Amino acid sequence: MRREVKYAVVYDVAKKVREKADEAEMAGLCLHSANLLMTYYLFGDPKAEERKEYIAMARKYSYLYQAEIEAYACFQELMEKLEDVKVKDEEKLRFAEGLLTKLDKAYPDVSTIEYNVFYNTIQISAKLYNSDYDAIKAICRQQIDILEDNPVYPRGHVRNYLFQLINVSLPTKDFETGKAAYEHLLKIVDPGVRPWFRAKQFYIYLAIHTEDYALAFETCNNVINHRKFRNQKGLIRERFLLLRAYTTWLNRIGMIDDDEHRSRSFRLGKFMNEVPEFSKEKRGFNISILVIQLLWVITRNQYDLAEDRLTALDRYLHRNLKKTPDLERTYYFLKAIAKLRSAGFNRAKF
Repeated sequence: MRREVKYAVVYDVAKKVREKADEAEMAGLCLHSANLLMTYYLFGDPKAEERKEYIAMARKYSYLYQAEIEAYACFQELMEKLEDVKVKDEEKLRFAEGLLTKLDKAYPDVSTIEYNVFYNTIQISAKLYNSDYDAIKAICRQQIDILEDNPVYPRGHVRNYLFQLINVSLPTKDFETGKAAYEHLLKIVDPGVRPWFRAKQFYIYLAIHTEDYALAFETCNNVINHRKFRNQKGLIRERFLLLRAYTTWLNRIGMIDDDEHRSRSFRLGKFMNEVPEFSKEKRGFNISILVIQLLWVITRNQYDLAEDRLTALDRYLHRNLKKTPDLERTYYFLKAIAKLRSAGFNRAKF
């Protein structure tokens, strides 16, 4: 095959790739395809009109791709700021709003899928700090509709917006919105994969926040009894074992109408051996481990052990948990629990 024919075949493929990439709003791939076609018409084909068309396309896609890169860079900057526990919420809010203003000025007419993903993530973060949950729900629903209308939409982006919908349903106790997002998630993820476990985790949180403890207990046990759960390791496995410890405790104290499971024993020692990663954390889930241990020994009237747990909790507070903005509520919650000793573990005196 002659070189000219080979080039013609390659550029014919490039045309088709650009068309499909344009449908999917993949600016980066469009730019590469347009550059290839522009080069072909500059040096391999004398058609002036075609050449002008692809030069214009390359400019357009270059602009869109640059916008996506800038939005991603802003997103990364925000993530670094959010992870800094020394930065106050007000400062994080102002920083997020500043990034949005910067993007609005530079790219007021860009709305590709990739750009919107990063732009909306920044916008959602800002609205979270303003507690504007209705606005977040509206953003998520709008973007889900746009993505699902796209012929080649990335399912991962839809999943992220659905998780956001459940997340903002927690503080507002909006069970219907959270449930609808959860059921949508189950339609687009396969059972037993990581997003499936995450969806179940969020649904349990939603059930607890809306005080449907029976649903949380049932969902947690269904996950642990799933055939693929036994293959899970690390944080995924330990997170559900911790949730089971709490929902089983809720059942034990009569918050769930389930006499059959209430009579079954809960082995606290076995549970502690099953969550080694969480137990090592100094500022994260280890707090939940300490609290559930205390709840179980008090429920069993094991007050000597409760004294030991409170001593460990007090030591933990002084060594590992400073009163930083992100953990202020946790700090005071644990300080309040530590007062149980002076009340003689009597709820009426607490």
